[in-house]
Amino acid sequence: MFTSILTPVDGSPPSDAAVKLAIAMAKEYKAKLLFLHAVAVPLPVHDAGGFAREQMVQEERTHGDEILAGAMKLAKDAGVVAETELVGGSVSEAVLTAADEHGCDVIVMGTHGRTGIARAVLGSKTADVLSRSPLPVLVAPHLNS
Repeated sequence: MFTSILTPVDGSPPSDAAVKLAIAMAKEYKAKLLFLHAVAVPLPVHDAGGFAREQMVQEERTHGDEILAGAMKLAKDAGVVAETELVGGSVSEAVLTAADEHGCDVIVMGTHGRTGIARAVLGSKTADVLSRSPLPVLVAPHLNS
């Protein structure tokens, strides 16, 4: 049914739930699996100087590499071949661009489950991808404990 699965990861419990679901799907369908992490690039308005900005970006990239390595380990342990991609910018834009560039046919994401005012104020990356993606978006269930 699916041949190429994209899963954005951020190291949160909802993201971890999406990773587990995507791995199970990739194993079931013998699909390619791509884990994506988007690094927030600070805008010049928030910049404390060139060096500070570079240091912040490098720390985010290092953290992103660690998150991607964790997802890759889970995939490898399950016998699933996966790739990773670390990009800069907006999560929603990165997900939609990567899905198109890699020819993915489904996106598996987690959700933080925000509702009401929190969702209105904070927005939802998952909701943004859901509303803009030409592909099916599967949202992994996650219950806060």
